[in-house]
Parts: sequence; C-alpha cells; structure tokens
Amino acid sequence: MALRTAADRVVLDTVSVTGDQDTLELDAAGKKPGRVRVTNSEIVGNVDFVFGGATAVIDRSVLTLKKRWDGSSGGCVTAPSTAAGRKGFLITRSTIDGAVAPGGFALGRPWHAGGDASLDPQTTVSHSTLGKPVSAAPWSDMGGFSWKDDRFAEYGNTGPGAGAEGPDRPYLTKAQAAGQEIDDWLGDWTPAGS
Repeated sequence: MALRTAADRVVLDTVSVTGDQDTLELDAAGKKPGRVRVTNSEIVGNVDFVFGGATAVIDRSVLTLKKRWDGSSGGCVTAPSTAAGRKGFLITRSTIDGAVAPGGFALGRPWHAGGDASLDPQTTVSHSTLGKPVSAAPWSDMGGFSWKDDRFAEYGNTGPGAGAEGPDRPYLTKAQAAGQEIDDWLGDWTPAGS
C-alpha cells in the first residue's frame, strides 16, 4: 500500500500514488463516512488498486493501469467495501487507461471484507474516458460475492473502453445519474477550492 486515508473530509489534490496491488486505501472513519476528494491526481496500479470503505470522489484524475510484476496484463481498478446506507466510490471526469493488453481490466469488484455480507460495495464511473484495457464486461465477482448484488454502474463514459449498456454493463438512467453527482457524495461538506 502506498497511501491510506482513515479520516473524514480528506482532500488529496495534485498527488501521484504509485503501486501494484492495493495502492490507495480510502477507508471509512469509524461511524463517520470517511469522505475523501481526490482531484487532479494520478493513481497507478493493477489489482484492486483503489480500495476501502470510504465515501470517495476521484475527479479530474488519471488512473493508470500497469502490468503485474511478472509482465502479465489484467486486474481490477476498484474494490470498495462500502457500508450499507453509505456512498462508495465515484470516479468522474477522469481517464482510466494504460500501456497494457486490451480488455483485461475490470472497473471494480465487491470487497466484502472478512466475508461481511452486510456490506454494500459501490463504484460508479461517470463522464470519464475509458481506454482499450477496460473489459467489455467491466465488473467482476470477488470472494464468493457477485457484483450484481451490489452497486456498480456507469454513466456518460467515452473512449474505446466504453461499451454499450447490457446485462454485464449496467448504466444509470438520467434520473439516477442526477442523484450521483459530486455534491451527492460529499453531502454537507464543500472542500476548500471546490
């Protein structure tokens, strides 16, 4: 792990966080939502490299996919472990790409930490540019838990890795997307400089 947050109202702006697996842990702050806003930054990794239980927005950033230590391509961008009733990860106005094989990367998979079935993992990727490495079926199961039982969706993405809506690629409706904007994630907190 290169960086871990475990507080509420964390701002990471213009940072570069590089690793392989489990690069950036965005964790909740006990009973607080652990709100994190990442802007104008680069996050590099290959397997579950953005993970944790925080309510986090990654905005106007670059998520760079890299090969594994053995030279193979493939992995997963996010592994949220969101508590029920909370928001998970929102990646918006960002780019997800890298010098890796096409179609080998999932956008996310549900991390039910410790096998906790009460968790309700969430990742939404919206208004972002998806490169060729993003799989046509961009969500994956994890640890015996199906992504279809949790909250994974896209909205308004572009680029060669952005595919058509289907059973393995859910899209938010316009009305649903209106409730999944940055302000919805951050609630009563407006970070300085926002």
